[in-house]
Amino acid sequence: IIERREKTDMNTLNSLEKKLNEALIKQAPPLSGNTKKALVAYLPWINVALALVALYTIYAIWQWVHVLNNFVTGGALTEPDRLTLGVWLSILILAAEALLFAAAATATGNRQSRGWRLMYYAFLLNILYGLIVFFTDYGSLGGLFWAVAAALIGLYLLFQIQDTYLSAGRAKAASKTTAKKTARARKTKSRKK
Repeated sequence: IIERREKTDMNTLNSLEKKLNEALIKQAPPLSGNTKKALVAYLPWINVALALVALYTIYAIWQWVHVLNNFVTGGALTEPDRLTLGVWLSILILAAEALLFAAAATATGNRQSRGWRLMYYAFLLNILYGLIVFFTDYGSLGGLFWAVAAALIGLYLLFQIQDTYLSAGRAKAASKTTAKKTARARKTKSRKK
């Protein structure tokens, strides 16, 4: 049952990726070649910056909730804690997002398709974060709008440079296949001799 659910989840993500590919590459205006090159060159540092922003946001949420607790209760512990389920979920999602961006930094620096995928998942998590915060005491329609807008801009830029990472992954797989075939041919030749 778990294996079937994982396949369904991956099919859903792949289906979403295909739809985003259609909308963000085929229907949206393309970036210039120089812009794409610059984006690819600086992407590892952009990932580090995004990971730091996510970590700072966790800190800011934590501080804000504690300041609000002290303000409302006057420091007394008689009132309910403002660290609600929504706040905890948003902190966990931001932590996962920070980890994804941090892991993507090295992978994008090495032009690995894994880096592109990690960023894709991080931007999807950002939309989920916006939705969860919207339903907390601290959320607003404006906050949801900005979370979705930031994720969509990130996804647009990410899909514009998709070929750099996915073609690099295909080329690496092809070179591994070629190396395996060459090794097999050498073994066959040595056996014949």
